[in-house]
Amino acid sequence: PYYNGDGAIKKAFYSVSAVPSIFIDGATSVNGIITQDDIDNKYNEPTIANIRGSFSIDGNTINVVADFMSYIDLHDVSAFISINEKTTTENIGSNGETEFHHIMMKMLDNADGNELNINAYEYQRFEFSYDMSLTDVEDINDLEVALWIQDKESKEVINSRFAYEYCNHVYPAQNL
Repeated sequence: PYYNGDGAIKKAFYSVSAVPSIFIDGATSVNGIITQDDIDNKYNEPTIANIRGSFSIDGNTINVVADFMSYIDLHDVSAFISINEKTTTENIGSNGETEFHHIMMKMLDNADGNELNINAYEYQRFEFSYDMSLTDVEDINDLEVALWIQDKESKEVINSRFAYEYCNHVYPAQNL
């Protein structure tokens, strides 16, 4: 799959030495099998933050708007925005794999994330435009944008969400 400088930074951040590598909440490495119950248990934990975002495509340019909100004072964390291609098939190697899913093409602004310092019931908005012809994207109409808040020290993911696809910012932060 496509592997760029952003990918190398995230590989080092998580100390990934082999694939597949599985992490629950960004902080807990899982050796072996992960069950649906494991995922459901994490999913059902309450969160201290919320995320809303959307993206649209204009030619080869992706436009992303993302709101990161908190229910408590939240400082010294990072907001991450990843543009992924949902499915790629033109990266076939010699191991028999023929398609790859959720392949990161670009992180906005970069793989180090965006500093996030917000007080309870406030939000911080990020807006980016990026020319996807600068990546190896196969199908400009097959993109998704992942958004997450992460404590870079503990590596814990506080919350995550996919942005609403191919639309303007339909659900901005309000009435917290």
